[in-house]
Parts: sequence; structure tokens; C-alpha cells
Amino acid sequence: MYPATDDKGLNLLEKMLQFNPRKRIGAKEALQDEYFDDIRIEEQENFKKCDIDLSFIEDYKNIKVILD
Repeated sequence: MYPATDDKGLNLLEKMLQFNPRKRIGAKEALQDEYFDDIRIEEQENFKKCDIDLSFIEDYKNIKVILD
């Protein structure tokens, strides 16, 4: 099927291509799969939570758009 792919790659593909969405793995789970163990850099995967100020959205709630 995929001659250049090893068993780990085929296993990951099988998990990602499940027809039933309840059995299918998500993106976060896929990235944690053993297939990526050889290239994973743990230090780069620890992200700090950052707060994003979205208060500007309130300024746009009452704008009416007129289309001609």
C-alpha cells in the first residue's frame, strides 16, 4: 500500500483513517504517536499559556454593514 512507510507509519495511518470518528485519533493524539519519537524535541513542546486580549470585539458588535 505505502512501500516507503514503516510499520510505525502504517499504524499511525490506520489510527487516523478510522471510518468511525469515535475510534479515530485526533491531531494531538497523532502528534504524540511513537512515529514521531525520533524527531520529537521535548523542550520545544512545552508551551506557556498566554492570555490574548479580545476586548476589541465589543467595539464591533453594534456596527451595521450596509451593502448596496
